[in-house]
Amino acid sequence: MQLMHRQARVAGNKARWIPSLLSGLLLQLGATPVLAAQQVTFRLGELQRSVPVADLSDFVRTGTISNNISFLIDPLKPRDRQALRFALSHPFPTTSLEVADFLQTPMGGVVVRQFAKLFERPPAEVVPALSGALILGVSSGKGLRLMDVLEKYPLENLIIGVPKVMNLARRLRDQFDLQEQIFPRLATKDPANPLPSPTLSGYAKPGDHPYRRERFSFTGPDGNTIEVIALVPTPKPAGAARPPGSPQPPAPPLIVLAPGLNTDYNALLYVGEHLASHGYGVAAVNFPATSANRVKATIQGLASIPAPNAWYHQPLDVSWLIDQVARRFPGRIDTSRVGALGQSLGGYTVLALGGAQLDWPHLERACAVINDPAEVEFNPAILWQCQAPGQVVKRASFADPRVKAVIAVNPVSTPIFTAPSMRKLKAPVLIVSGTADIFAPPISQQLVPYASVGATGSVLALFDAATHLSFLDGSGPLPDWLIGPKPEKAREDLKALSLAFFDQELLGGNAMRTLLPSQAALQRTGQPMQFLLRRELPPSLIQGIDPNLELEAEPSSFGR
Repeated sequence: MQLMHRQARVAGNKARWIPSLLSGLLLQLGATPVLAAQQVTFRLGELQRSVPVADLSDFVRTGTISNNISFLIDPLKPRDRQALRFALSHPFPTTSLEVADFLQTPMGGVVVRQFAKLFERPPAEVVPALSGALILGVSSGKGLRLMDVLEKYPLENLIIGVPKVMNLARRLRDQFDLQEQIFPRLATKDPANPLPSPTLSGYAKPGDHPYRRERFSFTGPDGNTIEVIALVPTPKPAGAARPPGSPQPPAPPLIVLAPGLNTDYNALLYVGEHLASHGYGVAAVNFPATSANRVKATIQGLASIPAPNAWYHQPLDVSWLIDQVARRFPGRIDTSRVGALGQSLGGYTVLALGGAQLDWPHLERACAVINDPAEVEFNPAILWQCQAPGQVVKRASFADPRVKAVIAVNPVSTPIFTAPSMRKLKAPVLIVSGTADIFAPPISQQLVPYASVGATGSVLALFDAATHLSFLDGSGPLPDWLIGPKPEKAREDLKALSLAFFDQELLGGNAMRTLLPSQAALQRTGQPMQFLLRRELPPSLIQGIDPNLELEAEPSSFGR
């Protein structure tokens, strides 16, 4: 999800209105604010005690426990002390400009209201104060730390509920600990019998098929304009013409590209160009409610705020796009054989097109945490899906029988999809996951859903240290902790895997079976980026990473 990690854009104009936004937020407080909070009051039931913010900051930075905070820290177990320091000091990838943008969106309001649950004060007081502190608390080049927010909180005293803070601290610590364990737990542990290493370099080389680029737009099912870039195969030069009397070659399959939130069709177009060079027809779509241009226009007041659940209907936009390609390029592209590749929310889109069914009752139950004052939820994938779970047309299936193969990169899949949902997938799926993805966490959003996939030919590709941005092009000059190590290598691997997977599933080739024959898994170790390919992912393997996961006892694992 790219809403809080957009590439660095033109900063000058936005920087000028941030002080006005801050002034408006602070005026809502009904009092003249101090420069920053001086004390934090920790409340546990009827008991409460105040400590200087400076002492808490020293503890977070150095581990020093002053007399003023010893009452709070001394009773904690060493692991809980570590969790508290981690939660307060871990940077979240964003900038002040992005935070200011984000706070003006409906999703921004959801996040701030979750954050406000930590404070034992009325939301009407806490929300504007927090909004100002979130903008001011971003350290240049270091992201946003919760300790920075506390230090910039524009009221003299904060009152914080201890149980909520400790619960959140433990959950954050556990999530990052678990994500660090994913790759070593799923990779081989026997140095004497290492898993074979796949060779992808041949599939990453560009092909020699010519194509032309064509832009068009059409009116989608909800009346919005949908923009498309098509890569249309063209005949080879005369010297490469087929011999007289030889049959006309069949039209190539269509590949549709579905981007994520706050990106556009350019983010994955490099994969499309690679596939087009190997003879495929390609159509990359901009979703009208979630594209980068729409998000920017909404923030600037130039477009209305999209319905919070508009993205659920993105699969229908793609089905209409397939119809458009069939009408515009008859005989040139085969729209009865379609491969769908999507990232993040686009990953949800292609899973639904492949047959995964939407489980609305499960979504509504899971979203109850959003309104529970005792629970704080910061999982971006869940928050996005839970903006308005009751305000939807509860259509269960967006399956399109023309979609024969699906690649979902960092997909957002839970809680809208469940184990029974994923078993409905008819198209084989390649799920691409990164262990350092904090926007669509890999265990809940990719590994657990994949464990229930039963479609023959399905594969999981797990990239060690890859993030939510590693596979996107045009992310701009971002730090390594945000885009992961060697994103150019991640993109090269995605090109190769996409070609191998689609060649097998759409053209009847043998590429993925050659890469991953009968072995349970393959892995590439060493630098610059390790990755693992698996066909089977038994729930027992996932529970070995996270014993607290509740998974169905009977996995679906037929015929992969």
